[in-house]
Amino acid sequence: MPIPARPGKEIYILDTAETPRPAGLIDEDYYLLDDERVLVMRYDGDGRLLGAQPLPASKTGRYLRCREIAMEHAVPFDRYWAEHPQFWRKNWLAREGQR
Repeated sequence: MPIPARPGKEIYILDTAETPRPAGLIDEDYYLLDDERVLVMRYDGDGRLLGAQPLPASKTGRYLRCREIAMEHAVPFDRYWAEHPQFWRKNWLAREGQR
């Protein structure tokens, strides 16, 4: 596995550049903490992080549903990596050397 994961941790990829974006995904960057709290990340126009806005607990359900939708459509990282050799360092460097 090219990116080590701690025991008990699983990494999944939902590549919306290759597959249609599933309905119900939230179009913002957020952290879901212990399935109880949500922090929405805020950025400036250049993409720099300004901070995180905590949301009231009453909003958590929406973000839990979004995670469920994402996980239904995501693939394990190992599978994604195996299916995308163009991202492997040796192949990327070879391609860059041809330019």
